[in-house]
Amino acid sequence: MYRRSSRRARNSSPRSVEREQMVQILSLEYEALRSEILTRTSGRYQFLGLMTTAAALLVSGIGNSISPDERWIQRFLALAIFTIGLLYFFRLGRGIVKLSARIAIIEGKINELAYSQSKLLSWESEMQKRGFWKRVSLGSPTRRRSEIGTTL
Repeated sequence: MYRRSSRRARNSSPRSVEREQMVQILSLEYEALRSEILTRTSGRYQFLGLMTTAAALLVSGIGNSISPDERWIQRFLALAIFTIGLLYFFRLGRGIVKLSARIAIIEGKINELAYSQSKLLSWESEMQKRGFWKRVSLGSPTRRRSEIGTTL
């Protein structure tokens, strides 16, 4: 009887340790991806600000030496810079959506591995239920299966 109980203790111990290690590794990945989202979000708005400023400077007439007949070139260039900046802004948003979907998957895995009945992590999982305008602002107006975060 003593041997059986010690076997059970040995058998349950590695599973528990293995489970804790998995939670720790997933938590590290979770933290790294959250940090990446914050960095990309900051960079995204800084980039949009830069492009808007560049376009505004061109439109406002920093180059007063340009003849009035050639102003259309200056305005077209400003519009092109702003458009490229806006497109890249949306492209950066799509990267954020992909990171967010991966974080939602990790949240699900951590919640499965935890010995708690309540959801320990749920922010990104809840954020996967974005409205249309939020998806558009992130550059991803349609939902993809990979963005919903239901599978690994």
